[in-house]
Amino acid sequence: MQNLYALGAIVTGLITITLLCYKPTSYWDKPSLRFVRNVIGDDATTIIYFVLNLLLILVGILILLKIN
Repeated sequence: MQNLYALGAIVTGLITITLLCYKPTSYWDKPSLRFVRNVIGDDATTIIYFVLNLLLILVGILILLKIN
């Protein structure tokens, strides 16, 4: 079961990073993301979300390595 959580974390992180790179309006204009963009700006939002998702991917990888 933990393998599924780890894979979910990795896939979620990769999808979010892809969306941050391409910045489609359907994702980039979500109310929660728009709020953060208005508070700290587009560049800082991109950096923070990128770092958080890299950490999410790292956690997923670490979980997979611990289990196997």
